[in-house]
Amino acid sequence: MRKLVLLFFCLFTVILSAQEIDSTSVAYKKLLAMKSSRPVFGISYEIGAANNKVSYQDITNFRTKDFLSNDYKEEILDKVGNNLIFGYWQSINMTWDKPDYWVLGKYIGGRTFSIENNFITSAKASEDAIGLGLFGNKRYSDQVADISNSSYESWWYTSLNYEKRFKKDSSYYSANLNFVIGHDYQKYQINKGEIYTEPNGQYI
Repeated sequence: MRKLVLLFFCLFTVILSAQEIDSTSVAYKKLLAMKSSRPVFGISYEIGAANNKVSYQDITNFRTKDFLSNDYKEEILDKVGNNLIFGYWQSINMTWDKPDYWVLGKYIGGRTFSIENNFITSAKASEDAIGLGLFGNKRYSDQVADISNSSYESWWYTSLNYEKRFKKDSSYYSANLNFVIGHDYQKYQINKGEIYTEPNGQYI
């Protein structure tokens, strides 16, 4: 009995393998169209920083280390020189995409919806402004620290994006709708600024 079942199974497998798929059939074309029209969901994250003086390793150390020695701070200050220009950005994007496809000679337009959250900041600081940030005003006792030509700006916003793709005659088009929600914006500009610290620290 066991041999008979095994023989029947083998014959059934041979019959199935001998069958050919008709790639010209309407059912097969519909199946391919359904497969190609499946929506795609994706998430992407991006982070970056750039500056004109300090290395990425120095920035990482400054952000992660609990304690920075004075020698290391002096090294950073020497690298900064006259001024530091710094930029940083962070972005996270979630996208849902319904691709375009053809079925039985008819074009079906696709569409895309995405949500993107962005944070962008930039700063420009003089050598004395960086020194105040690293050492405090004690370093400039009985001195005038020049913080002129320093600025800071930051943007934090979320954008909602919708795109619809369609075909008219023999041309393909896309229509886009973008909506931006602002969360926070800050800007500080010091064109001329000086800070004097009394020798005994009684006043600034």
